[in-house]
Amino acid sequence: MIRRYILLLPFLFASACLEESTTALDEKAFTRIYDNDQFDASYYPIDMQQTADGGYLMLGGRRLDNTNFSGIYLLKADRFGNFVKELEVDESFVNPIAQLMSAGTSFKFF
Repeated sequence: MIRRYILLLPFLFASACLEESTTALDEKAFTRIYDNDQFDASYYPIDMQQTADGGYLMLGGRRLDNTNFSGIYLLKADRFGNFVKELEVDESFVNPIAQLMSAGTSFKFF
């Protein structure tokens, strides 16, 4: 009897580790880590809004070298959370705050 359980155990572990992926589930929930090639950069999230195309716009702050204020960083992801593009806003614009506001087909923050 114990031998049956021992033989069954590897199959249970293998089937428990399988991950099924469906498009509907992938659109509802995802976990992503976004990284870039600037090893001395420091980013942190502030706000995120879903866009009209089903993707996401993420507002973040970034460390600036010559000031105590934080810079502005924007990241666009598709509906699955895959990276689309990024923008580091000019250093003359600083200190982003939360609450991206929808204005038609664009977003604004102050």
